[in-house]
Amino acid sequence: MPKKRSDLKRIFITGCSSGIGQECANVFLKNSWEVVVTVRTKEDQEKWKNVKGITCFLLDITQEDQFSYLEKELILENKKFDILLNNAGISRWGPLLELEDQAVRDLFETNFLGTRRVLKLLFPFLKREAKILAIGSISVYCLLPFMGAYPLSKLALQGMFEILTRESSFFSEYQKFQFSVITPGTIETPMWHKAFNHQYFVANTKEKLKILQLGKILIQEELKNAPKASWIAEKIFTLSLKKKIKKTYAWGNWCFVFKLLSFFPDCLTNLFVNILKFKYRKILEK
Repeated sequence: MPKKRSDLKRIFITGCSSGIGQECANVFLKNSWEVVVTVRTKEDQEKWKNVKGITCFLLDITQEDQFSYLEKELILENKKFDILLNNAGISRWGPLLELEDQAVRDLFETNFLGTRRVLKLLFPFLKREAKILAIGSISVYCLLPFMGAYPLSKLALQGMFEILTRESSFFSEYQKFQFSVITPGTIETPMWHKAFNHQYFVANTKEKLKILQLGKILIQEELKNAPKASWIAEKIFTLSLKKKIKKTYAWGNWCFVFKLLSFFPDCLTNLFVNILKFKYRKILEK
């Protein structure tokens, strides 16, 4: 028997052109949820055009002027969401001080400020006991070389969720909101292939070219054994059914090691870095 409209569970997901966002949309749809997604381009919007049960909006979360249109649409739809999944995000790879300033701005504009804009817009459209989730990164627990500003932007995201957990208790309409940041290890998604770009990190010396080569090799090796986005999407769906959720979840490769290292002195993380340097010394010593 089909569910009544009032009984439908609803989820709002940002960044659904590919990867985790796309897989989450499919998993929740398969389980009879009403799904609202956002994508940045019209080409990506076409993918969802004829998918029954999914409403797709154009939204680049870095563009403030696009939010007013979405707000009007949500008011007209008059829907409340059970889950808000802040998935939209980008990655940039390179030595922190060698990254172009624009690459760093893009990271914080998307991973932090863009997510804040989504939260600000969606809060009034969430059910009283809504769960608010975000995709963070396990890299925040072990700040390794050459990840660039990516983990810093995800640290800002995680800090924002911790603050909102406490601030929401002061507002009667938001007191029962639950916040959680999911910090996965490397997941097989297109995001990682976009992280290496000469416009972000200009490898104009022999030493910088070695670093760029090392980064590509590290990611290629990680992706060989990385879980698929569909795996984490299923875990997120299972999480959505829980009555109470924790403030963070760590799933995937290296999660146990990175979280463990965060509890110990820096010397252990430095040892881990030195092991990596030794393993890939042939590249670095060319």
